[in-house]
Parts: sequence; C-alpha cells; structure tokens
Amino acid sequence: MEEKNENVMATEEEAIKSENVEKPKKEKNPKKKRIIIIVILIVLLAAAIAAIVIRNRKEELKKIEIAYKTAYESAITTYGDAVSDEIHDYMENNGGKVPEWDDIKESIKVLNEKVKCNTTINYDGSLYLEKCKVKGIDYTSNYTYGKKLDEPEVSDNKIYIYIAKSGEDDYYLITSTLYENEEYYKLIDTYNCIEDSCQGYNISKYSKQAVIYDEKNYYIYDYKTKKKTKLNLGNEVYSDVRFLSSEKADYGLTVMKAVDGYGALYNLKNNEYISDFIYGFGYYDIDELLDNNYFIGSVINGDSSDLVILNNSTGAVVKTLKETSYIFSSTVGNDVIYGTTYGGGFKYRLYNSNFEFFNGKDEWYDYAINSNDTITLITEGAKDFSVYNSKGKLISTSKTYQDIVEIVKDYAIVLDDNNNLKLLDLDEKEITTFLNVTSKYRLHPMISGWYTENGKTGVYMLVEDTTIPYGTNGSGLKYYYIPSTGETGVTKTEGIGGYAKPVLYLYPTKTTKINVSFEKPELLTTTYPKYKNSWNVIAHSNGDLYDENNKYYYGLYWEEDGSSNVDFSEGFYVTKENALEFLEEKTEKIGFTRREANEFIMYWLPILEKNDKNLVYFELTEERNQYNKLNINPAPDSLLRVAIHVKKVNKYTKIKEEKLTTFKRKGFVAIEWGGVVH
Repeated sequence: MEEKNENVMATEEEAIKSENVEKPKKEKNPKKKRIIIIVILIVLLAAAIAAIVIRNRKEELKKIEIAYKTAYESAITTYGDAVSDEIHDYMENNGGKVPEWDDIKESIKVLNEKVKCNTTINYDGSLYLEKCKVKGIDYTSNYTYGKKLDEPEVSDNKIYIYIAKSGEDDYYLITSTLYENEEYYKLIDTYNCIEDSCQGYNISKYSKQAVIYDEKNYYIYDYKTKKKTKLNLGNEVYSDVRFLSSEKADYGLTVMKAVDGYGALYNLKNNEYISDFIYGFGYYDIDELLDNNYFIGSVINGDSSDLVILNNSTGAVVKTLKETSYIFSSTVGNDVIYGTTYGGGFKYRLYNSNFEFFNGKDEWYDYAINSNDTITLITEGAKDFSVYNSKGKLISTSKTYQDIVEIVKDYAIVLDDNNNLKLLDLDEKEITTFLNVTSKYRLHPMISGWYTENGKTGVYMLVEDTTIPYGTNGSGLKYYYIPSTGETGVTKTEGIGGYAKPVLYLYPTKTTKINVSFEKPELLTTTYPKYKNSWNVIAHSNGDLYDENNKYYYGLYWEEDGSSNVDFSEGFYVTKENALEFLEEKTEKIGFTRREANEFIMYWLPILEKNDKNLVYFELTEERNQYNKLNINPAPDSLLRVAIHVKKVNKYTKIKEEKLTTFKRKGFVAIEWGGVVH
C-alpha cells in the first residue's frame, strides 16, 4: 500500500513540473510585420524630402536676402555719395563752413525719395548715415554710411608742442589738438593759454622757441625756460608767422596776411618790420642762403613771377631773378651752387653763392654734378657738352655731335654722325656703344639716367623698338653700364619706360602731415624726393611741401615702368600746328589750374610738336588706379590723376573722340599728371 502511494505521488509531481514548463509562443503574422516596415520607410522618406525642401527654401531665402542686402546697401551708398556732394558744394560756396541739415535739405529733396536715414554731418563735413530705410526694399540691417566722428578734443586754453617722428629724422609740430598716438608724436611741452583765441604758429629748427598768439598779441615762447617775449606785430591775426631759421641760428620771421596772402620780413633783433607786405614766401629756408645773410621772396610781375633775393637782416633787395618760380641749392666740393627753374621745367639757370651766373652766362641748362666735384652742362639746343669746376671755370668742351641725348653723373650719352648711340666719360673716351639708331628706334632720354635697378647702380638708356607691338617682349630695350663692375648689356621689356614725369600736387585745407605710397612700388624707377617705402611730407594749403628736414618741394615726382594698354580706339587726332591750342583747351576742360596747365603744357607741347601728326588719349583717375593705385593718408576729398598718351602717326587718322569731364575740386585736393610716349 505504501509503495503504491509513493508511485502515485511521483506521478503527480511530474505532472506539476510539466505544467510549469513554458509553452512555445505562437508565431506573429508576417504580413503585418511587412506593413509596419513599409510605413516606417515612408515616414523616413517623407522626412528626408521635407528636409531637402526646407534646405532649398532656406538657400532661396538666403539668396533673396543677399539680393535685398546688396540693393539696400547700394541705395544707401548712392544716396550718401549724393548728399556728400551737396555738403561739399555748400562748403565750397560758403567759405568752408560745414552745413546744418536745414541748410541743405531743400537741395537734396529729390535725392531723398527712396532713402530715409538718421543723418549726422560731422564737424569736418563728412557724412554719417544709420538706421536707414529704403522704399521698395523690405530689408534692414546695421549697415552704415561713413563714420560718426566725435568732436575733436581741442582745448580752448592749451597749445601743444610735439617732436614728430618721421624716418630717421625728427621735426617739430605745434597744434591745438592733443595727439594720443606717441608712435608718431611725442609731446614735449604744453602752453597754457590765457584767452580762447590763443593759437600756435611755427617752431624754430634752431632754438627751443615757438610763435604764440595770445591776449591779442604775438609772442616768442621759449618752451625750455617757459618765458615769452612780446613782438611788435600789432593785434591783427595773420595767416602765418614763421621763423627764418637754419640749423645755426634764427634770422627773423616771415609774416603773412590772411586777406591777400602777401607777406613781410620781421627782424627779431630790432623787433620791427624790415619790409613792406609785398612778398609771397615759398619758405625757401635753405640753410646756405640764410647763413649767408640771404632770404627769398616772390613777387608777381605781370603774368609771371620773379624771385627776389633779400638781405635777411635789413630787408634790402640784393637781386631779382626774372621769370623764376623755384630755387634750390647743391653743394659741389666746398662751394654752393643755386639752381632756379620756372614753372617746374627741366631747364635750369645756375648761380654761384653771390648770385652771379655760374659761368657768367644767362642761359638755360641741363646739368649733372659729377663725383670729382665738377659740373657738366648742356646749353639748351647745343650739340656739345662742357665741364666746369665748382667755381664756374671752364675745364673742357666736347666736340660737336649729332645730338647730346643725356648727361648723367660722370657720363654723357651722345649720338654720333653715324647714328651710333655711345656712352662717353668726361674726357670723351668711349665706354661702350649701345646701338646703331635706325628709323625703327625711338629714344627716351626723359626716362633714362642714373639709377638703381635689380641692385645694380649705373647709367640706363631706354630705347623703344617701334616695329614690335607695345606690350610684346622686346618692344622696350634698356641699355645699361654699371661702373663698379664694368658690366654692359641690354634688357628686353614689354614696354619702354612707361609713365614719364608723373608729378603729384597736394592741396590740403590746412597744414597737414601727409603720407603717400604706391600699391606697386616695384614699378617705380626714379623718385624725387627719394621714395623709401613711402613719402612723408608736411603740406600747406597753397601746395608747398616740406620733408622731415624742412626741405621744400612744389610736388612729388616719380617715373614708372610700363603703362596701361591703350589701343587708341578713342582719343584725339592732333597735328603739330594745333598742338598748343589743343593742350590749352583740354587742360581747361579737365580742370587744371593755370599753374598746373602751364607746367603740363611746357612739358608735353615739345613732344607733340616733334611729330607732324599724333594720336592722343587721356587716361584718367580710375584707369590710373588700376595700373598702380596711389595711397594718400589722410585721403583727399577729391583726387584727379591724368596721364596723356601720345602716339606718332604718319597720316590723318579718324578716331572716336574721347569724352572728358571736368574735375570738381572739393576740400583736400590731390592732382597728378604725367604721360606716356608710344
């Protein structure tokens, strides 16, 4: 019985265990699974398509936004330029006064149909526009026109005296403005004015003194001792009061009237005027002149001007140099030679230290100073050259040649009777023959001379092969001789010389330190004054320029390799007979002053008259900037760059007339002219 029960129990336990074993699951419906997968794929595909649509829409909106932005900024810039022109016109017609908005709003109503801006006219006449709205363009941004300037921190009761750094040399500056940039200006003294009308004028380059106007009187202020000495100049406010100073001594003052620009000499020792107000002063502070008791004034003589040599202690006229606009000095050995020009030309009258004609002759010359302290002269139109010692005594005269092409330091380039272009030393010993000049060659002496190229200093003679198209290698030939090595040779170029006699005039509205540089300085071949990474000058409103050594220049001069390609598809046909009338008419049309036009015509008229028939094209500012941009800092308000291109032709040539516009002078004006002979 017990055994049976055990079996029954065992069977029941097995049954219970079997019930706890997991039963196999039924397999899901495979059709339903496929449907789920398809749905997921459709959702993912829809999402991808939506993403692409959204991305494309964003790109489309971005393009629309860029188009709106471009149109918006263009509209504001166009409007701003037009308003700026109105501001400058107002200033020009109102003695430089900066307008209020009410002064010009009537004249610009027609300009303001599309653009509405918050407008600020800065203290210097520049324009600032912000928060602009443009009709028809649904776009706004923080785009602004110009820059908002704070009123300069000018003290009504202080005059600041600086030593200004420029290259290796220093010069002094006096101003009512406090400069914070000590990299260029180091403050050395502050004069505390008594009245608000106080102003500073000029600083002596010899003594620690400055000219100050205060309490309705002029003073010599010694900024070392802090003492001031009253001058007997009255209480009239003059446009300029300037020291006559060399490196050795102070010799007096030049005093310029504000009304008519005429000046007088003032003696510091006797504290009195020593001349009437009849002179103009180019500030020819040539040390050799001042230390020899001379000074230079200018007077108007009919349609021309003369320079007058004055005794700088008595004001007495020592000598008058007729038809002379500029004087400079050169040291030859122990002697000083003075040269004068008229109208910025390249012919000179030469004088000794007593202002007697250097060689006793009243003639115009090309000249070169030689390394042995002699001077080589060519009389205008002569076919020989002469060598003189520094005292004007004749040493030798060459034989006659077909042409004296150019003289440079220690050498002469001549064309002999067989058309051989030769380089001679001062004893007429032949150094080398450059080439035999046939009708296919054109010489370019105006851009030849003594200079350094590729590290080699010597004589360079530039020749054009007219049978090879300009811009093709070999159309330009540079023959050279390097004295230090005796090397001679010729370099082929794609063009000859390029821009000849570019000269830059600067006319700021007030005396300003100006930096001038080129985007492509490697193109420069000859510069005067010497170009060292840039030019730094002090410019006066009348165009007078002074370097860091207070040396005077009437303009900045350079020459360039190559030139813009001109195909003469438009321009002018000019004959020898009508060349003068043509230049007179076009320089007036372009907008030159009479002085600028005179200098331009003096240089280019002989070139046009050498050819019976010419094609002429005027390359203007935009084209010049494309070839070699001119950087001027501070930037001029108006810039004109002109290069005349001249090409000889053998017969009448019909040419589409070039349309010339007239340049508008506004504010700080910069003018450049030069040209190219093709």
